[in-house]
Amino acid sequence: AFKLGAHEFMEKPLRLIHVRACVRNALEAVRLKQQVSEQERERYPKPVYSTEIMKNLYQQTIRLASIQEPVIIIGPSGAGKELVARALHYDGERCGRPFIPTNAASLPVNLAEDELFGHEKGAYTGAVSRRSGCLERANGGTLFIDEVADLDLQVQAKLLRVLETGVFVRLGGNDPVHVNVRIITATHKNLKELVDKGIFRHDLWYRLCAFILRVPPLSERKKDIPLLANLFLKKASIDMGIEKIFSEEALAQISKHKFPGNVRELKHIVTRAAVFSEKKVIDENVIKLVTDGSLENEINQSHTAKCDYSHLDFKTAKNQFEIDYFSSVLKRNDSNITLTAASIGMAQSNLSRKLKELSIK
Repeated sequence: AFKLGAHEFMEKPLRLIHVRACVRNALEAVRLKQQVSEQERERYPKPVYSTEIMKNLYQQTIRLASIQEPVIIIGPSGAGKELVARALHYDGERCGRPFIPTNAASLPVNLAEDELFGHEKGAYTGAVSRRSGCLERANGGTLFIDEVADLDLQVQAKLLRVLETGVFVRLGGNDPVHVNVRIITATHKNLKELVDKGIFRHDLWYRLCAFILRVPPLSERKKDIPLLANLFLKKASIDMGIEKIFSEEALAQISKHKFPGNVRELKHIVTRAAVFSEKKVIDENVIKLVTDGSLENEINQSHTAKCDYSHLDFKTAKNQFEIDYFSSVLKRNDSNITLTAASIGMAQSNLSRKLKELSIK
């Protein structure tokens, strides 16, 4: 009963003072859960859009929010698939429960099982205690698996069993673990083609594709660009402790960009524009500087940054340096994450997480 959400139990004969205390505590627990849910929701941006295609997308998320079936979100990298997944979670009945995101692309094959299912003490060298995986931590809530197409076939088989039975076994364990988790997945790849090639399990595909949501690239929703740019600029201004706004010409210049990196690239460009603009009003010349590659050329031609970070706080300056550094080494290695990680002496999984954190494609 407790696993299903019971708050307390009472023995007969009932005592009124005990009943009152239990009801009062249960109501307080509900209130606190709602408060935590609202605080968690406020940590993440609400969807911003004006185009019909995005309006239809979020109307679909509202319809699917309260169902328990899996949903797969398809769209290019950086288009905002995780934002759609969060909308599915926070608009549904599980909003007061955990939302646990994980990225299959950043998980080496030997760690993917551990990340999802956890392990028992002694399961392998270094496993000094029991560890709960993402599935267990998401119990009662939602597990979001980004880039699900990159999961190993063996892990796919175990994930399929969880979808069908709600049961799994930790690595090195024998006892079944029961969970009630809604699984939402996302990918930028064509899973149907991967199924035909034998790279992705057909039975898992049919289990995941009960409902499919497609997130369009930014090139198909150009009217959303000014709204998103202003939103990102507002956040960047707050982070830097300064006031910045776009001129109309700057917004028009931004809208001309093709954005192969989608919303993630837009956020990156806006942040750089906020840092490199010396004036309160960001004009089109600054936008040209941060979008046509001339800024990268300046950085590559000098060992010292052309930007004066002295007016920034340490956290913002450090973040901007990391953006410049990782963008540079990625470009030097033709965007090959494996080579980049090896060249800078960094674990590939750590590099992937850092690039996602910095919104670098």
